[in-house]
Amino acid sequence: GPLSLRPGAPVCALSIGVVISANGEFSVDEMQIVPSLVFVERFTYSQVDAALAAITNLELQMAPGPADADAVADADADADADADAATVDDETVGLLRRLEWVGARRLAYRIAGGAIDGVAPEQLPDVSIKATREEGELDGWAVRVGLGDASRDATQTARKIVTECMLLAGEAVARYADEREIALPFRSQSLRDDVGLEDAKALDGLCRSWAAIRTM
Repeated sequence: GPLSLRPGAPVCALSIGVVISANGEFSVDEMQIVPSLVFVERFTYSQVDAALAAITNLELQMAPGPADADAVADADADADADADAATVDDETVGLLRRLEWVGARRLAYRIAGGAIDGVAPEQLPDVSIKATREEGELDGWAVRVGLGDASRDATQTARKIVTECMLLAGEAVARYADEREIALPFRSQSLRDDVGLEDAKALDGLCRSWAAIRTM
């Protein structure tokens, strides 16, 4: 459709511009919401993570003073293992670095405001579900469930960028509409009373993350 983000072609979009401060805040007075045309170049989570990791490893090697040789070697191995990094040009990496900065500031801002990420920082695995038509299946469809692309990198930087920017866009539009008394549809989650944050804090790892989400 006209609003589909088709790669390699200019497509219609609604662009939201905000100015992020060092502590992750933004002012509605400084934001813009405008119709736009964007040219999409699509990258996978793995490509983005590999590109950012490769730059970080290069900076580590070029840093003055003695470095941990094992750490540098491990970093090199991780970067070389994923050839996807070579598909992201320097200009794009620069933009991704800025988005990484925004994501980190926004995450810190949300945690300071009481987001559950402060209680359960470990992300639940990203899941990929694919359905394809195949003869021999009971209803003609084969469904495969596995870990998504965002789960393959330990840092999950790309996933954090996407998550924080999506939350940022939602907050920006909501605040913009609220100040101008523009009615918008929205959805919310009711709080559960059978599980509390203290219960989640008694757990570790992914169990803590799952329990924390259930308190929402």
